[in-house]
Amino acid sequence: MPNRSARALKTRRTMTIACVVPDITNPFYPALIRGVQKIAQTHGYDVITLNSDGDAGSERHFIEWALEGRVDGVVGVFFTLRATDLKVLLDHLIAVVRIRIVPEVWRLFADRRHFCR
Repeated sequence: MPNRSARALKTRRTMTIACVVPDITNPFYPALIRGVQKIAQTHGYDVITLNSDGDAGSERHFIEWALEGRVDGVVGVFFTLRATDLKVLLDHLIAVVRIRIVPEVWRLFADRRHFCR
């Protein structure tokens, strides 16, 4: 079996997606993570889960972490970051799905440019 780290260096793809949630203990988020993982696995990706506690510093840290090339995409529920804050990921060709939860309304923001490939 080829070494995944060596392959990532050559292809510049980690085959990993980060799933960022504000509270892993909230009953909604494990179902979200499982759904992301199920779809990702069918396309050969692994998923790592990152718990931000809804903290601005943690959310920013995860974005910086992604910019270091550790993941190919981010799916997340961000309480403090706006879509404009996530644009830096797109600028570095890191796919983004932002799920925004507001009272009584669900909104899904997707990077359509990457989905159209």
